[in-house]
Amino acid sequence: MKFLLPILLGLLQTANTCAQSPPAATGPPAVSQKCSVSGTVFRKDTGEPLSKAKVMLENREKWAESIFDITDSQGNFQLSDLDCHHYLMKVSHPGFVEASYGQRTLYDPGAVLTLLPGQKVTDLVFKLQRTAVVTGRVFDENGQLTEGVFIHVIHLTGRGGRREYEEAGGAATNDLGEFRIFDLAPGHYFFAAAYEPWSWREGFDPRPKSKLWKKGYPVIFYPNTTDPSRAQSFSIVPGQERSSIDFQLQLTSMNTVSGKILNMPANKKDGSEVSVDLLPEGSPLSGISRNEWECRTKDGSFTISRVPPGSYDLRAFYMDRESHEPEWTQRKIEVGGADVEGVTLSFAGGYPLHGHVTWEGGRPVDTSGKPYVYLSPIDEDSIKIIQPAEVKPDDSFVFRNMTEGEYVPAIRAGSEDCFVKSARLGSVSMMDWKIQIPSGTDSTLEYTISCRAAHLEGQVLTSDSLPAVGVYVALIPEERLRENHAAYSYDQTDQTGHFLLKGILPGDYKLFSWSHVEEDEWNDPEFLKPFEDKGISVHVEEEDHKSVNTRMIDTSADEEPKQ
Repeated sequence: MKFLLPILLGLLQTANTCAQSPPAATGPPAVSQKCSVSGTVFRKDTGEPLSKAKVMLENREKWAESIFDITDSQGNFQLSDLDCHHYLMKVSHPGFVEASYGQRTLYDPGAVLTLLPGQKVTDLVFKLQRTAVVTGRVFDENGQLTEGVFIHVIHLTGRGGRREYEEAGGAATNDLGEFRIFDLAPGHYFFAAAYEPWSWREGFDPRPKSKLWKKGYPVIFYPNTTDPSRAQSFSIVPGQERSSIDFQLQLTSMNTVSGKILNMPANKKDGSEVSVDLLPEGSPLSGISRNEWECRTKDGSFTISRVPPGSYDLRAFYMDRESHEPEWTQRKIEVGGADVEGVTLSFAGGYPLHGHVTWEGGRPVDTSGKPYVYLSPIDEDSIKIIQPAEVKPDDSFVFRNMTEGEYVPAIRAGSEDCFVKSARLGSVSMMDWKIQIPSGTDSTLEYTISCRAAHLEGQVLTSDSLPAVGVYVALIPEERLRENHAAYSYDQTDQTGHFLLKGILPGDYKLFSWSHVEEDEWNDPEFLKPFEDKGISVHVEEEDHKSVNTRMIDTSADEEPKQ
C-alpha cells in the first residue's frame, strides 16, 4: 500500500496542474513576420517564359543566409519563409545577360530590395537579354591559319592610374584557326592572342633546341599590335554576333634575364624557394602574359627565358615560414634585342614593430572573430605587404616585418563602426589618417580605437522628385583626405530611393549620386572634377546619425562603360 501512495499523490498533482491551466486563446491567429518574393522570368527577344533560370536573393546582413530558386517550365519562381531584411536580387541563365532587381539599364547596379515584416512581393517580372558571340581567325607570320592560339577577352575596370584588367572570357582556335567566344555580357572589351608553340614541361615533355628557344610570338592585341597602349576596345551589345575579329601573329626574338639574389634568407636553407618574376610596365593590359615570366630559386640564382623586348619590374618574393610574413623586393629593367645578365636583387629586411590598443568604452561586445589591426601603404604602386596583426587579449600586437614608409592605420573588430581614432609612434602622431613609420624604430605604436562611427541615411530623388531606384550613392571625403580609401562610403538605393551608410569616420564630406556610374569610379579625381559643385556638403562627428536627402546627377548621356 505504501508503494501506491506516491503514485496517487502524483496523479492528484497532475490533475491539479491541468485544472489550473488557462483556457486556450480564442483570438485571431498571430500575423506571420516572414516575407516572400515571387515572379516570372521571360526571354526579352521572344517573350517566352524562361525555365531553369537561377533567381538569387543575397542577404546583405547575413550572406550565409542567402537563398535561390530555379524557375519552372513557365518561368515562375517563389521564395518563401524569408527573414525580412535588405536583399540584392539577381537572375541568371546560361546564354543570357544577368539581370538585377531595380535595374533600369544593363549597366546599372540594380536596387536593394527592402522587405518589411510580413511583406509579400509578388508578380515581379524579369526579361533577360541574350549574351553576345565574337568569332574570328588567327594567321601566323606566313599567312597560315593557326591552331591552339588562345584568345583573351579583357575588360578594364576603374579609371586613371587605378585601372585594372579582368579576364572576361576566352577560347582557343580550332584546327581551322577559328575561334568562337560566347556568353559575353554587353560592354567594352579588349581582345588579345597568345601563342606558345614551343612550350614544354620540365620532366614531362621533350626540351626544344636552343635555336627555337630564342624566338617566339609576343601577345598580339586587337587590332594587330604588340604595344598594349595601342590596343583598341570595341563595344558588344546584347545578342550581337560579331565576326572577323582576326589576328596576325608576329615572330620575334626572345631574350633571357638572369642574375642573383644577393642576400637569400637564412631559413631558405630548409629547401623552400624564392619566386622571381617579371611584370610588364605601362598599360594594365601588359600583364596578361606575366605568368609566363617567372621562376623559382633555392640558391639565389635565377634565369627567366623567352622575354620579348620591353620595360619590366623584376620582383622577388618569399614567405617566411617562422613568422608567416611575406617579403618582397623589386627593380626596373629594360629588355632590348639581347640577353640581360648579371642582374642583382636584395631583400631590404623588416623589423618587428610592437604596438598597443586602447579601446574607448571597451572592446565591442558583438565581436565576430579576433580583432586585427592594419597598416596600408599610401603608395598604391608599392609591392610591400604588411600582414595584419592580431590584437591579443592584453590588447598588444606586433607587425613582424615592418619597413619605413607612410601608412594608413585601420582596424577590423567585428563591428563596422570601429575605427582608428588616433595613432602615435613615439613623438609622431597620425595626421589626416596617415602616419609616418621610420626605419628600425623601437618605439611602441599606440592605437586609440573608437566604435562610435557615424551613420548617414536619406533618399535620392530624380529631377522629377521621384525616388531614384537602383543608383549608387557615394560619400566622398574632403579633398586632402582622398588618399585614404577607407574614408569612402557607398550604397545602392532600394525601391524607395533610400540608402544607409555606416562606419563613417568623423570629418567633412560631399554626398553624390549619379544615374549611371561604374562602381568605385568616384575614386578617380578626374571623374569627380566636373561634379564637385553638385555634391551635398556633410559634416559628421562620432555617433552622429544624420538624415540627408540628395538629387541624382543625370549622366545618361554617358551611360555605357568607358573605353
